[in-house]
Amino acid sequence: MDNKLFVIYGDHPLEMTEAILDIVKLADKIPDGARVGIKPNLVVAKPASEGATTHPEIVEGLIKYLRANGINDIKILEGGRVGDDLSRAFEVCGFKDLSESYGVPLVDLQKDEYLVKQADAMSIEIARSLEQIDYLISLPVLKGHCQTKLSCALKNLKGCISDEEKKRFHSLGLHKPIALLNTVLKADFVLADGICGDVSFEEGGNPFEMHRLFCGTDSVLLDAYAATLLGYKPEEIEYIGLSAALGVGCDDLSSAEVVEINSGFVPMIYRETRSEKPFMKRVRDDQACSVCYANLMQALRILDEEGHSEFLPPEVFLGKGLIDQEYWSVGVGSCTGSFGEYLPGCPPSTVEIKDFLMGYVRRNRRKLGK
Repeated sequence: MDNKLFVIYGDHPLEMTEAILDIVKLADKIPDGARVGIKPNLVVAKPASEGATTHPEIVEGLIKYLRANGINDIKILEGGRVGDDLSRAFEVCGFKDLSESYGVPLVDLQKDEYLVKQADAMSIEIARSLEQIDYLISLPVLKGHCQTKLSCALKNLKGCISDEEKKRFHSLGLHKPIALLNTVLKADFVLADGICGDVSFEEGGNPFEMHRLFCGTDSVLLDAYAATLLGYKPEEIEYIGLSAALGVGCDDLSSAEVVEINSGFVPMIYRETRSEKPFMKRVRDDQACSVCYANLMQALRILDEEGHSEFLPPEVFLGKGLIDQEYWSVGVGSCTGSFGEYLPGCPPSTVEIKDFLMGYVRRNRRKLGK
């Protein structure tokens, strides 16, 4: 499965989790009698709807799946943010209730003892409880980060080190330490929460609807894919390339097989983000699939942050309802193939949309002498 990534779209994380795990046959990958550790992302005491933390419904779906397949030795492990009381995050994020309902213990790694692991020339303090885990399942949130641009699979394991190490990682610039950490601590399986992560800030506050979960066994490959969802090329995220060079995994997306389980999913409703930006008003959708809509929104957000908004098309169209409709407007996705100017793809990626719209921006700048 190393070169395979599976993606499922939807509005119901619990059911999506059970469905995707059944399709990938996760239980077959877990050794008999293995002690299973679940590592979510609870960086702050905020509900998942804020865009920073793992949806508890995903953990619930995972526990239900494991139990249904005879896997009962399960723990939830997290280290939280430096200086925070993790017990509050467990409660606010819904994990205390989850633990009590299913009898799955919560392990606060901030209160753990630590073992020193040698990663090349760097020693790293890792929570001792990880030594008592035979199979580690990582449940990161797909979101942005103020220093590394991306937070997903590889970075999620930073929650397994001591608070002093977390401070040192930041002082060293995060990228190289994250890569080195993943050489001595490996997630056996990653199921990424791409439901509504905040694509600009790791502590949430402005959730961005992406309606998806995606999974795989190669954290590097998964992060390379995740980077493209946020509009970056994998080489723009330094720790992805460093991790690949250290043998953690593969960063070549061309070698990946991406299996989309239900790419035609259309969400029942798009919830407004916390702060509506002018660029969002450019989008004109008619029965747009979730993935196409989210990719366009993310591309527009990046172009807005780079200062290109005034040169973008006044309207950008997408959606199945536009098939065979002729407009002298700008369209995204193969459904707009009859438009005067359109980008093919079902769906086109965030990077492809961004590059396509930059062509429009460059033409407009030349026309206006800017």
